[in-house]
Amino acid sequence: MKIAKSLLWMLAGALLCFSGEHLWKLQAVHAQTPFGSEAACVTHIPKAWGQFKGASEYGLTFEDENGKLRFVKSPSCSENYYTHPLGTPTIDLMMERR
Repeated sequence: MKIAKSLLWMLAGALLCFSGEHLWKLQAVHAQTPFGSEAACVTHIPKAWGQFKGASEYGLTFEDENGKLRFVKSPSCSENYYTHPLGTPTIDLMMERR
């Protein structure tokens, strides 16, 4: 009985040492933002094109105050618009109401 008790205490001690070793190795995890503060691509859309209405297979859609829809499929891209401004993107499709 004394040997079984000693063996049980040794097993409990080994288990405590093993679990304690893993507890000491735990490192604090800090949340990181998935994106930086600046976008990788910046484009310029004129205010005259109106409000952004959404995106579809035809591209990004903008509607002006007269109901004219402009679709831009591939907007021009710059790493930093403020230091390297680009021209207005090409309109791939325009729809007017008559």
